[in-house]
Amino acid sequence: MTRASASRADAPTRVKLCVLGASDVGKTSLAMRFVKGSFNEECKATIGAAFASHVVRLSSGMRVKFEIWDTAGQERYASLAPLYYRGASAAFVVFDVSDRESFERAKYWARELALHAEASANARALVGNKVDRVRASERMRDGTSGEGGDGQELGANSESECEWRRAVTRLEAEALCEELGMTAYVETSAKTGEGVSEAFELVARAVAAKNAARMPSAEEAHEASAHGVGARIARRRERA
Repeated sequence: MTRASASRADAPTRVKLCVLGASDVGKTSLAMRFVKGSFNEECKATIGAAFASHVVRLSSGMRVKFEIWDTAGQERYASLAPLYYRGASAAFVVFDVSDRESFERAKYWARELALHAEASANARALVGNKVDRVRASERMRDGTSGEGGDGQELGANSESECEWRRAVTRLEAEALCEELGMTAYVETSAKTGEGVSEAFELVARAVAAKNAARMPSAEEAHEASAHGVGARIARRRERA
């Protein structure tokens, strides 16, 4: 293998990923956790859309360049979203697992994608974010902190933390995925990083698998090449 062909073989697979969902569900935080490995409690609402890119090597060895379009969740920007998911090969529809209204909004976006996204958007994941909230709340109600073991005394802020309860079950989120033919449902926490890399790797694998399925086999490629050569010879004979 020449140096040029080796370079092409290691070129990253491009994945244009559009992130959709209601405002304040953590879309920007998910992107920043993945791209920069950080979390900002004071993250401001996106206006219009934001863009980030990141090249990673998956556990399979495949290199992927994510081009991430983080769309604004406010209603007044909803009409702009198709500009960003047009031509996307993947999409996240994000909601907050502690906010029922955000799940209802996620249903809208998931159905919009199912109806209007191009055939290229072959990896669509439903993402339930902010699981850290509900898990911390569940531990508090059980009387544990999750760090110091059973029976540890609750902190001063336990009352407010207990207010975060799961508003959407995993079963109903998975049912929505199945109904709309989405790739998978994933639960994440942009704050702790839980599930974030796995969500991005999941859609990257789905994109790669569908791209591979569309590629002709070696036999089909050889036949197409032979047919092309034969057609060129026939045209030359006609001109002679």
